[in-house]
This record gives sequence, C-alpha cells and structure tokens, in this order.
Amino acid sequence: MHFSITALPHRLYRLLRVERRSPSSRGRPVTLSRQRVYILPTRYGLVFGLLIFVMAIGAANYNNSVGFMVTFLLASLGLVTILHTYRNLAQLTFRTGKALHVFCGEAAKFTIYADNPGKLPRVSVALRLANQAAIYSDIKANATTAIELDLPSHRRGYLPITTLTVSTRYPLGIFYAWSHVKLDMTCLVYPRPSDNTIAPELARRSGGKQTAFTDRKSVV
Repeated sequence: MHFSITALPHRLYRLLRVERRSPSSRGRPVTLSRQRVYILPTRYGLVFGLLIFVMAIGAANYNNSVGFMVTFLLASLGLVTILHTYRNLAQLTFRTGKALHVFCGEAAKFTIYADNPGKLPRVSVALRLANQAAIYSDIKANATTAIELDLPSHRRGYLPITTLTVSTRYPLGIFYAWSHVKLDMTCLVYPRPSDNTIAPELARRSGGKQTAFTDRKSVV
C-alpha cells in the first residue's frame, strides 16, 4: 500500500472528523452541570426588583429604619430565590427511554428518564419539545422518574427528537432557569393505512370464489 507523507494531514483530518461523528457518544445521559443551567428574572421578577428599588429610595428619603428593614428583607428573599431556582435543575440527569412507533399523523410518544441524585425533590420541572406544550413533573429525591412527551408526526420515516428544553420557575416564579438537552432518540413513523380494507380487485376475486363455493354447496 502506497503511503504519502504529504497526504498525512488530510488523512488525520478525515480521521478526526470520523471521530467527532462516531456514534460512541450517542445515547449517553446528559447531566445539568453549572455550565448548562441559565437563569434570568421573569417579568414578575423585574417588577419585584423595581419595587425593591422604589422602597429603598423611599426609605432613604424619609430616613425610615422600618422601610430599610423591609427592603433588605425582600432583597435577601430574592437572592435566596435565585439559589433555590438554580438548585431545582442542577445535577439532574436525563436519559433516553423507549419510543412508541406510530402511524403518520399520530403523536409520537417518547419516554425520557430523569435521575435525581440529590436528597431534595425537584418540584415543578417543565419539559418541552419544540413548540409543544410543556409537561410539568415532580422528581423525587434519590429516584428516577419516567416522563412521557408527545411530538406530532407529519411524514413517514424516522422522526428524531428535537431539542428538549428543561425549565423551572420554582419557588416564587420571579426567576426562570432553563437548559437545553440534546438526546439521540428517534421514532419510526409508519405510513397511514388506507381506509379501504380490501382492494377492489381482491374483493372481486374473493367475491367470485365465495359465489362459486356457495353454488357448489347448493348443488350438493
């Protein structure tokens, strides 16, 4: 076999491309680490922050110690809420389950397993596929919860699962934490069967045989 030094970089590049596209990483569970979880205030959180700001200005203007105390209490409550909202998603692990094969036009059903290794339950965790409605689930501590998601099928063939969005607004709804999970999972969509159960030609043939059989029986 001829070996060329000049072709070595090109072969290494092709090898690395194959390494990246290899299916060895498919089907692996996805853990929501610190780098995967994002958090932002909701519109209620923005109103809450504006309220704290106005209360702080009013307390400073009137030199009201009670106003300062309430303002700092609400501000500390908001900071603690950030930690609780983030912790409701952190370290959750999602694994692929089974996919129920359906006919074209029906909703494909994907089963996803959520593992909670922590000692605290995760409350009101929302899972959403594409533009579908979110499915809310409570994940118990030190347990695995099976969550079933639906995705409409519009054409036959293999239907891959879209990017799964995991989010939560727990506990007060003033902060929104989310993460995108990509799972290698497909569902086989069969062609929709015809409404006519028997083809016309086959119906005529079977009808003729049945007539011949009844005539023969009547003759006997």
